Amino acid sequence: MKHLAATALVANAAFAPQAALAFNGCKVLLCLTGNWQQIQECQADVREALRCMARGRCWPTCNDAPGVTLAPASTAECPPQYGLYELDACGRHVMVGCTKNMAIDVAFQGMPSWLRIWTNTVDGSQAVTQYSEPARLLYGEHVNLQFDTDYAAWLALQPTEPPPLTCMDSGGH
Repeated sequence: MKHLAATALVANAAFAPQAALAFNGCKVLLCLTGNWQQIQECQADVREALRCMARGRCWPTCNDAPGVTLAPASTAECPPQYGLYELDACGRHVMVGCTKNMAIDVAFQGMPSWLRIWTNTVDGSQAVTQYSEPARLLYGEHVNLQFDTDYAAWLALQPTEPPPLTCMDSGGH
């Protein structure tokens, strides 16, 4: 039922007056608080907004949605499934970068990280959504599982044996 209410809000936002941008900021914010990848009316606007933000040209806002805000998040918190890895001297994989070079926190209902959108500046259509536990509970079966699927695939490829004992950390550990 709550999913239907969010969809109705998005539909109403679609007809709100738009700024000179190619997307409606209110619609984008409302879409990002939900599972925008499964709502047809959201996809084009959110992807365009992500591309625009990635280029540093805009940041969606909406005076009619005071409880919803976007903020840049640190890509230093890159999820392991999106990491770029190199082998260290001991043969261990060490993360040296992130394939998702842009992270956006969506604040909703007083929670700063209701959702985190991971994307890259090359192609906003490759965005994935990391849900907080309250968001997961609210959206239930409507959660887009791509983030979880990517993590499971990464985890399945991880070695099950620890590195050899002959290679100790230089810190005396």
